Amino acid sequence: MGQPVNGDVQLSLELDEGTPALRAIRAWIADVLVGEDEDLVQDAALVATELVSNAYDHAAGPRTVRLECKPHVRITVEDGSPERMPVMGRSRLGEDRGRGMILVQSIGRSWGVERRAGAKAVWVELACPA
Repeated sequence: MGQPVNGDVQLSLELDEGTPALRAIRAWIADVLVGEDEDLVQDAALVATELVSNAYDHAAGPRTVRLECKPHVRITVEDGSPERMPVMGRSRLGEDRGRGMILVQSIGRSWGVERRAGAKAVWVELACPA
């Protein structure tokens, strides 16, 4: 079991090819954030699930999810498709898809994308309760 987050923590998880293990990612986040506010843990798990799903649906590997705990929680998902940027409210996978980034934007206090050599990183910061 994890320990309550104290100070700066940065952990990452390499993601396999194939079907994303979303349940395992949510459990990993809950373990890292054990002892934190339950709403924060649930928001972090939901945001991570959306970002990871997008990386599998719209980008190539390799894929990594990173969780940083400082004065805030920052979740970053890196993938191997720097040319495929997130698009709000639209999906190439059908008209009943494409709401994930709208959800991420509504939950997070800020989000963004960083292009890197051969990769991109989509991140979101969550406000921690006082």
